[in-house]
Amino acid sequence: MGSLTEVVAVVAALGGVGGLVSLVSVRATRRHILAQTEVADAQAADVLTGAALRLVEPLAARVAQLEELVETLTRTLEHEREVSQQRITGLVADVASRDATIEQLRTRRTD
Repeated sequence: MGSLTEVVAVVAALGGVGGLVSLVSVRATRRHILAQTEVADAQAADVLTGAALRLVEPLAARVAQLEELVETLTRTLEHEREVSQQRITGLVADVASRDATIEQLRTRRTD
């Protein structure tokens, strides 16, 4: 009950009914200020979110372009690797054939 006694004492000190009206007014003003602060915080968050989205959208588009480029380059590399492997296989077979021909020519000479 100490707080009620304090409120009564403050009301009496402030001049009775006028003091009571002032206390109620102060509490209402405080609630109003807190509500305005929450609204301002929400608006600030909306502004920041909008700014972040405007910054992220071009970056997301660029990432998509780069992903497409990576896919294209990967496919090209795989194709070039296959072509190179086929060429190497052909060259190895050609060298083996020539080696066989050289060996045949050597054996004919010695015969």
